[in-house]
Amino acid sequence: MPQTTRRWNFFPYFLTMVFMLFLGILIFTWHASKQANPVMLDESGRPRP
Repeated sequence: MPQTTRRWNFFPYFLTMVFMLFLGILIFTWHASKQANPVMLDESGRPRP
């Protein structure tokens, strides 16, 4: 009787890593945009209220 070994599935781990990388990029972008503190200007260059 041959010994059966459990086959290691790569696909779920790969998708998990891609998802974690995407989530990290989203968090980094959100944090960087909060630190930038953008100010909207009108046509003459003054800050909008």
